[in-house]
Amino acid sequence: MSSITLYLWTNPVSWDPALQHTMVTTYKPIGTCTPQAPQCYWFCWGDCHTASGSPNLALLKQAAGNLDTAKCITQPNDPSSADNTHAGIPSFYGHFGVCHQVADRTLIATAAPGTPAITVEGADGAKLSFWLYGAYATHGEYKGQSLADNWAQRKQGCGITPEMNNSGSEFSEENLHESLRAAMGGELKEETLALVQDVFTDLRAKKDQLAARVLDKGDSMTRLEFAQQLNQLIADAVARLTNELGSAVVEQALDVKAGAPFRLLDEHIAAREDEEEAENKD
Repeated sequence: MSSITLYLWTNPVSWDPALQHTMVTTYKPIGTCTPQAPQCYWFCWGDCHTASGSPNLALLKQAAGNLDTAKCITQPNDPSSADNTHAGIPSFYGHFGVCHQVADRTLIATAAPGTPAITVEGADGAKLSFWLYGAYATHGEYKGQSLADNWAQRKQGCGITPEMNNSGSEFSEENLHESLRAAMGGELKEETLALVQDVFTDLRAKKDQLAARVLDKGDSMTRLEFAQQLNQLIADAVARLTNELGSAVVEQALDVKAGAPFRLLDEHIAAREDEEEAENKD
């Protein structure tokens, strides 16, 4: 077992300072994104962020972890969009997850018997991301396999023991209900929970319809167009919840700034994947 400290970082995204990208390293401060072995930088579907180049880069959490497990879950030191660099989450960026889900899957390496894994909970926009994708990208199905099974197989293949798995994480999806309850002043009515669940169920269905167009070789929808349209659908969903529940509740329950321009997906990453796809065809 290779024990090492894993550091979870946040950096405000350029298009919306109210949202934060997350990444993981085995070292601090971040002086480079191409460290010498055995140090690791997990891009988490994002770009390179260093202390000198990103003045708002901040350490969110740290915990002891198993380096071999983290490297098995997610390939470090690789800025590409290869499957192994995003923790085995299938398909393309934004279909089943974004940076938060890659970071959380990587950080499962901090779980130990009796010690839950740290997560990106606390990063701006994380709770909304959890409602849409699940903390570990477990909502949905791809090529006949559920994403929950995909994650279970990934963990098992990377040495996550039942004892470690039973320790869970510091913020599970059940905690989303408690966050909503707290935002509602301690009382969560069944119809309120049903409203939020319905909004995200509908959002996931529309997301999957858009994704099917990207995956359909006979359709011309690009990953960038997918990201742009899904960002608008997410903004519409946040606006609907704000209208129904009020801005204070939405801001606390979803970690977003109600009423502000809102884009969860990084359209730059989507465009980069389009470029990689085009290069692979040549």
